[in-house]
Amino acid sequence: MSHATTDSGPTLPTASVAATATVLVQSGPVTRLELTPPSVTLQPGQTRRFTARAYDVFGNASPAALAWSVVAPEAGAITAEGDFTAGRFAGSYPEAVRVSVNGHSAAAHVIVEAGPTARVELWPLAPTVRAGGTVHFTARALDAQGNARPGTLQWTARA
Repeated sequence: MSHATTDSGPTLPTASVAATATVLVQSGPVTRLELTPPSVTLQPGQTRRFTARAYDVFGNASPAALAWSVVAPEAGAITAEGDFTAGRFAGSYPEAVRVSVNGHSAAAHVIVEAGPTARVELWPLAPTVRAGGTVHFTARALDAQGNARPGTLQWTARA
């Protein structure tokens, strides 16, 4: 403690006090979810992990128990950890994967593409044609799940 003097009066004691405190700021209730990736393209049976983060109104990460679901079951299946496995059927599935918490949700688009060519179907299989005649053939390439493969087939003929 020290004493300070002023021209107008007696000496007054002065003191200083310092203190520290630890403040823990907890996030508020979830107001927003971010889902990553927002879309995936997979072949049947392939797996991709989705992740989600929950935020409060101030943008603070908010720990939350996430609930994963697949809105279009033919698109595939998802685990409680966010691991999505594409289904058998090729197609585009908007908002197929959904994550939700406390009434808030986010969704991702899933595209299932046909896998590699596993077989080619040809019609007719045993045509009968007269000499000089013509037979029209149709063919399509399919993956192991029966999904039609895009692209152009190359034709050859042997006598």
